[in-house]
Formats: sequence, C-alpha cells, structure tokens
Amino acid sequence: ITEGTPLIETLKQAIQEDQAETIFKVAHSLKSCSASLGAQTLADLCRTLEQQARNSDLTNSHTLFQQLEAEYHQLIKILSNFNQITSNEAIYPSMPLPNEEGLEAALDPEIVELELNIKETLFAFVNEDEPEVISELISIYQDDAKNLFAELRQAVSQQDANAIAEAAHTLKSSSANLGIDLLAEMSLTLERLARAGDLRTAPQYLADLETEYTKVKLALQNVLSFSSRSSPSVDEKS
Repeated sequence: ITEGTPLIETLKQAIQEDQAETIFKVAHSLKSCSASLGAQTLADLCRTLEQQARNSDLTNSHTLFQQLEAEYHQLIKILSNFNQITSNEAIYPSMPLPNEEGLEAALDPEIVELELNIKETLFAFVNEDEPEVISELISIYQDDAKNLFAELRQAVSQQDANAIAEAAHTLKSSSANLGIDLLAEMSLTLERLARAGDLRTAPQYLADLETEYTKVKLALQNVLSFSSRSSPSVDEKS
C-alpha cells in the first residue's frame, strides 16, 4: 500500500500543473483500490476527480485533492494494522482481508496504464457489460501466452533463432490485439534480433518479457473484475 504514496505525490503535481490525463489515470487507480477495501468515501472522491478530469474540468480539483489526501492517509492508518488483523483471522474468519497482489495492481501506475489500454481496446468491439465474452477473450490470450512463453524458454535454451522469432512474432500480434503495447513492442524487438541471428541478449530479453507479463496478468485481472462489476444483474436486465 505504500506504493500509493508516490501516486498521491504524482496526483498532487498533476493537479498543480493541470494535467487532466494524469489526474484521470491516478484517480482511477486509487478509486479501484479504495472501493475494493470498502473505503467508500475515498472511492467517491476519486470518482468525482476522475470524472472531472475526464471532462477537463479542474476548477475545484485542489479542494477535492485536500479531502482525498486526508481520506487516503486515514486508509493508510487502517491498513497499517493489516498484520494484526491477519494474525486474528481465526477470530474474524469472515472478515475480507486485502489482497497484496490486488493492492499492488491497483496502485502501480504502469498496471493502471495497461488496464486502461486493454479496456479501450476491448470495449471498442465488446460491450463492457458482457463479462462472459471478455473473460473468454482474456482466457484465450493467457492460454496462448502461457504456451508461447514455454516455447520461448525452450527455444532460447536451445539457441533456436527460428523458433524464437516465430513465438515472439505470435506473442507480439496477440498482445497488440488486446492493447498490450509494451509487451508487443518487446516481443517485436526479440523477434527482430532472432531473425538477424543475434541471440546474445535473448535470455535477458526473455526475462524482461516475463517480468512485463506479470504486470499484464494483474492488469487483465483488473479488467475482469471491472467487467464483472459492470455487468447488470438479472433484475436489471429484466
């Protein structure tokens, strides 16, 4: 959760400089995290700031930020007792505890950027209230990526340039189709190196790809959660 502190500083600077796009992204990130923890007041403040930034209306952003910052620090105090709560889990078995991986995903600006890009790409051809379709598309991508990374590991260990190039090419295309741009660009670089027969840095490129894919998986999970929350209930549909 301490990763949120740089975000607060980023948000503060963005408000001072009237950077609506940055304000939107950071407010979106903090909103998701706050809502998942039940910090509704903070989530509502973030939502208001996010909506205003989306509309490029920053007239009262400074006042909103002051309220948001105070609520955020209150949340930090609550979460500082996380270890104590965890140790008492047997006493409070039904208490929902924060998921550290989820907190990281909600507060990491790179993952937030990924999530927004994936949403923008997906929702261009799939309705956000169709979680089954979105889940299937993401599942297909993740299954393919799992197989492709296995192929890449084997090909790199065997110094098989052709196999590296083919797997990297496929990973590049499938990632680009979902708006996962950085992973696509990194895959393209590895593909080009392999086609040129230059495999000296292939192990490091593969390691970097796997690190980036870890972030991609967190962003995809956020998209799935968002889609599930956005899906109307049976009563709403009827």
